[in-house]
Amino acid sequence: MIKVAKNTKQTTVHIDETLLKEVKRIGINENKSISQIINESIIDYVLVYRENEDKEKNEHDKNLNETINKFKREEEKRIQAKSAARAIAEAKKRVLY
Repeated sequence: MIKVAKNTKQTTVHIDETLLKEVKRIGINENKSISQIINESIIDYVLVYRENEDKEKNEHDKNLNETINKFKREEEKRIQAKSAARAIAEAKKRVLY
């Protein structure tokens, strides 16, 4: 298992025995060292991790924007209703006086 700890400047990855066993199982060809395989695996994992994190953030932002837009529409309706009520009240007031 790879654990990713995030901060503002870097991503730290902790590698456990499971990953090392998996890398050994895959095998090492003549062109790749074990460190290259580990580094590629880490890079792939971090990219997928960040992509998933971005998807979650985008979904959250989308939901937040929908909520804000809904609130704005409701507020506009409320203001229009108040304006209409005021206009009616003013019209009645003028007719009576």
